Amino acid sequence: MADDFYLDEPAFEGVTDGMLVTGNNLTTAYTDLDGVLLATQGCWGDDEIGKAFEGNYWENAEKVRTGMDGAGDGIVETSRSARLTARDLASVDEQTAKWLDSQIEEQ
Repeated sequence: MADDFYLDEPAFEGVTDGMLVTGNNLTTAYTDLDGVLLATQGCWGDDEIGKAFEGNYWENAEKVRTGMDGAGDGIVETSRSARLTARDLASVDEQTAKWLDSQIEEQ
């Protein structure tokens, strides 16, 4: 079973680096979108057409705006946690291998 497990640490770090960049980009995009949505709220006017537009648009836009808050930060944190977990697994694997080698040498 242990022979089937292999973690390519540099490749995994590349994946987590990509996640980190993606999370930061998403946070930036969300911040920009949030600013535009809040700045343009109500720009459609108070007439019948404006009210109809608001009824069809604002509730959905608000759900997206509030639902996306923190998504980028979550991806960044997942990236960091995954990298730490991978390092811990690699360390445990190395320690276990050294212990097993020492047990074989003693026999």
